[in-house]
Amino acid sequence: MLTKTDRRSGFTIVELLIVIVVIGILAAISTVAYNGIKERAANSATVSGAVNAQKILNFYMNQEGSYATTTTNYCLTVDNKCLNTDGSVITLDNSTLITTLQKVGKLPASVPNNWGLRYSYQSARTLNGQPMPAAIVYRLKGANANCGIRTVISNGGTADYMYTTTNYTTSTATETQCIIPLQDPSSI
Repeated sequence: MLTKTDRRSGFTIVELLIVIVVIGILAAISTVAYNGIKERAANSATVSGAVNAQKILNFYMNQEGSYATTTTNYCLTVDNKCLNTDGSVITLDNSTLITTLQKVGKLPASVPNNWGLRYSYQSARTLNGQPMPAAIVYRLKGANANCGIRTVISNGGTADYMYTTTNYTTSTATETQCIIPLQDPSSI
């Protein structure tokens, strides 16, 4: 016959289940927090690359008297790994533009989003009625993300753009698009 002193101590099934549930909850919270931190870090790196590219392009314009007048979207990263809106890889050779811009500053090797960091030149584009042909275009992860630089938004679907008060151009549930004008905002 077992007495109180002969019983073995241990955890009951209920106690073990409670510990497993608590560990599961903590793991879920940690995963969500990690994903948020990872998204913010990727967005910060993209914004930093855009700020740097904006400075380089403005310095280039001050030296040359105009922006590069290519009529297509070029990837502004050395690795040239930008995607089109349909997900296909941009196959335009950006080496001439990159080589020219690298003479005045160091462009980012890459940015952590697949869409990339792009130089966009459209001769007919305007901002508040003034010419604004050159812009930097990029996307950030997450809805309504802060572009980090004064951005522009389409004015009712017309070719004229205006400054936005939301600090992003457009947004979906998963990403935010940013269009950054390259001319001096005080001249507009």
